[in-house]
Amino acid sequence: MRKTQAGSRPYRIFTSANLLALILVVGVLPGLACIPMPPGNVERAKVAACGSNLRQIYMACMLYEQEYGSFPFAGESAPAHEHFQLLVDTGFADEPSLFVCPSSRERAASADVHGKFKLSAGTCSYAYASKPLSSSSEVKKLLAADKELNHHGLNMVFVGGNVEYVTAYEEGQTWEDLTKGQLAK
Repeated sequence: MRKTQAGSRPYRIFTSANLLALILVVGVLPGLACIPMPPGNVERAKVAACGSNLRQIYMACMLYEQEYGSFPFAGESAPAHEHFQLLVDTGFADEPSLFVCPSSRERAASADVHGKFKLSAGTCSYAYASKPLSSSSEVKKLLAADKELNHHGLNMVFVGGNVEYVTAYEEGQTWEDLTKGQLAK
């Protein structure tokens, strides 16, 4: 800081060192953002996003239960997307991408001009409980999970609300082995 005359304010000098630091920060930070993530990190991010989707589905089921007395259930022989459509039709889930795992081949349903959408087998990548459930059911009962062994395993959400990722450890271990027959695709 430079000295000034009495009564005037001191002023700062922008030095060449400050300018060099600014150029480095402005030049290097955008370059770091362009560095691609290693493939393993991308898949871990997809596993986390899938788990987040299942947790949000669980929360929508809890809200549905508060309103209707049980988790959504379209019937024992109904495919998973029909159970989930109850969440959509009642307004507890309004985002089509919520029902699609980022690692699956399915694509989110398209919404019409009013924001309404209809789920189908090709727009829903999660399986749902094959029996009626409520929050008073055993907390380790499966509520929903990936329909396929995405991510070399699958994410599952239980009636108690916890989301777990289970790896298919053994070669040849199937989706049915991991879900123990509790879900309907």
